[in-house]
Amino acid sequence: MMQFVKIFYRDYSLKKKLIIVYTTFTLFIVLLVGISTYNLSIRRLENNEKAFITNKLDSTVFVLDSILDSYVIKSDTIFSNILIQRALTRNYEKENVLHVLDAYQNEIYKTIDPIMDDVIERKYSNNSYVLLNSKVKIYTMNSTFPIDGGIVREYNKIANEEWVKSTEKENGRIKWRGLFQDQGKEFISVNRVHKDFKSLKPIGILSILIPKSKIIDLISLSDNEKLMDIYLFDDEDNFISSRNNNINLEDAQVLLPRIKDKDTGDSIIDFGGEKYIVVNNVSRVTGWHMIGIYPYRQITQSMSSIKDATLFILIIAIVSSILITIVMSNVITKRLSKIMKKMAIIKEDRYEKLDPIEGNDEIGQLDNMFNSLIKEINNHVETEMTLQTESSRLKLELLQANINPHIIYNTLATIRWKAKEIGAKDIDNVVEQLTGFFKYHLNKGMVIATIKQELDLIKCYIQIYKFTYNMDFEENIEIENEVLDYYTLHLIIQPIVENALVHGLRPLKKKGKLSIKVSNDSNDIIFVIEDNGTGMTQEKGLEVLTNDYESLLSGYGLKNVADRIKLYFGTQYGLGIDTQVDIGTRVTVTIPILSKEEHIGKIGDLI
Repeated sequence: MMQFVKIFYRDYSLKKKLIIVYTTFTLFIVLLVGISTYNLSIRRLENNEKAFITNKLDSTVFVLDSILDSYVIKSDTIFSNILIQRALTRNYEKENVLHVLDAYQNEIYKTIDPIMDDVIERKYSNNSYVLLNSKVKIYTMNSTFPIDGGIVREYNKIANEEWVKSTEKENGRIKWRGLFQDQGKEFISVNRVHKDFKSLKPIGILSILIPKSKIIDLISLSDNEKLMDIYLFDDEDNFISSRNNNINLEDAQVLLPRIKDKDTGDSIIDFGGEKYIVVNNVSRVTGWHMIGIYPYRQITQSMSSIKDATLFILIIAIVSSILITIVMSNVITKRLSKIMKKMAIIKEDRYEKLDPIEGNDEIGQLDNMFNSLIKEINNHVETEMTLQTESSRLKLELLQANINPHIIYNTLATIRWKAKEIGAKDIDNVVEQLTGFFKYHLNKGMVIATIKQELDLIKCYIQIYKFTYNMDFEENIEIENEVLDYYTLHLIIQPIVENALVHGLRPLKKKGKLSIKVSNDSNDIIFVIEDNGTGMTQEKGLEVLTNDYESLLSGYGLKNVADRIKLYFGTQYGLGIDTQVDIGTRVTVTIPILSKEEHIGKIGDLI
């Protein structure tokens, strides 16, 4: 296997590699994405169905709780009514019939009837009504209270029933009773112990009956998914009500324990050879369980369309990916072939002009880099030829500068002696300056000098120029002491000073100023030569730096100085000029700080 990978990596063409690798990779990605998307869609659909069914069941429980809450409120209202309290606690042994009638009509019925107005049934007769099948029952413990058999009932007849005992355990709190029959009809009821507010002793049982039909109506009329079965069980798992299509009551009772412990939530349960989504909720009011049972096959039917759509999209994606891979591999390798052909042509003739490959992608950038590389190679070759020419010229300059200066010094010494003999102090002084100037100028044939030597030469040159041209100008030389012993190329400042004097200050009709400042900046030495002379346009100044304008005395101008600096130190060093007409000119020279040995090494490399 590893051998095949090596052969594939080294020997197969790029086109084959692209097709094989990208087709395999694309198929894997497409299949992975397709299967993942399908599974995600199924899970999303399943979760949506669960959430939908759960929400529907929750809304049903909410509606049911709202109605049951209203009965709790009715129970609280009756329980706390003072008139009913008085009627139930009064001793009727010495009361006449009118008092009993008043207790019923004005204290019990007249109070309860408005409270239960929306749920009681009436029969009108002779401008009066009789309560039929009353929904409120008060089982009184007051043995002196005459029982009417309607609302007021005898406590002793129900005292031993289980629902009464469980109600009494709640000590006045609400207790719900599951499904039971009363007068041939099925009811649930909300019950509580009725107490005397003064003594807090029980005075009876208050029970409000709710017809089962009302619960069925609520479940049936609520906005539920019609395919879902709904079952309501009390807190003892006794059946209360249902709406069903899929499974019967007995099966629902079997399922209840499997999800009851969850209190609320959903489950997928296999039952009777079929899967069901079973959702469960607990009534906030009664604590009873309501479960919804939804056949999973409904989701499976919805999945079939998703499965078909996913399969179709997968096929389209795979075919499209293969076609795109083939087309792109052809496009990429075709452009690479053009670069290879260009390389073959350049190999024969590097000056052959070839059209660039269009595009800014990696291949286009590779072609641009190749073209730039060829251009750089050609420029490098031309630069090497130029350097060789410059090197030859420098050798000639060094040979010319290496003239034995003894005859010049001896002649100047004779002139100076003669001047002293006749008392010509000015001639004596200028000859002294001229002797020093030639001494520094010739520099024993050396190409480098210290900055102090360069400035001494400039000082001599300025005095000679003042004497020769009878000029009166102010010169100012500022130098940081630490740079005096640094080395520089010989004669790179004098041509600049000469240009300042000849072209800047000499034509002035006012007193001129010449400033020379030398400082170090990080790893560089900065020379600034500035005058307040006639100046020139900035364009003319740049032309002086780039053309061969020779100085009047030295034979070479600023371009020569700039070329020497760039030749020795690199293109990042050289001259800068800032000039304005009638304002003056400032020339800045930048060279690196190098030791004497480093200077000699650079000169040796060029010569």
